[in-house]
Amino acid sequence: MLGHSEGAIVAEALANKADSIILLAAPAISGRETYKFQVLHMLKQNNVSKDIIDYYDKTIDEVTSALTNPLIKEENKKQIVLSYLTSLGNNEESALSVYKTLSSPWYVTFLQTDPREYIREIKTPTLILQGTNDTQVKAELNIPVFEKLLKSEKKIIVYPNYNHLLQKSITGEVSEYDNIETTIEENILLDIVKFLSIH
Repeated sequence: MLGHSEGAIVAEALANKADSIILLAAPAISGRETYKFQVLHMLKQNNVSKDIIDYYDKTIDEVTSALTNPLIKEENKKQIVLSYLTSLGNNEESALSVYKTLSSPWYVTFLQTDPREYIREIKTPTLILQGTNDTQVKAELNIPVFEKLLKSEKKIIVYPNYNHLLQKSITGEVSEYDNIETTIEENILLDIVKFLSIH
């Protein structure tokens, strides 16, 4: 079973139903932690001050807590999230659009999901492929979790300068994706085939 990014979380959850699993750019930390990293990374790329980073570090926790708390009334939840989104620079229309995504059942489930629960239960051989330029699922935040919690037979390969789509990249930023012609690097496919030939 092979999964990329959120698809890798599905592979983690169903791992023991497969002969082996392959995880590409796989989250090992919770959706809430991943979302926070992504927003703070965006702010840092825009060279905002440390005070603003610290403010959003706290605010994001409050927002994701509200989104995942079924006891908070929908109108109150909407007010909290829209206030946060407009403070990030969204106008009213775009804030409402983003709110619909963040409050959707799919995204709320993503925020609530902690792959650690699945990873520590995996018993099947696992191949983990990650890039150092991944700005959506950061290698430094996720690979140590796999190294600590994954007790099954495993092989972890971290490719220098590869992005979230496992392409050679300069920055790894999402804005760079359209400028890269390669769909996926050939050596990634060769490493997958090598793993499958053994498992």
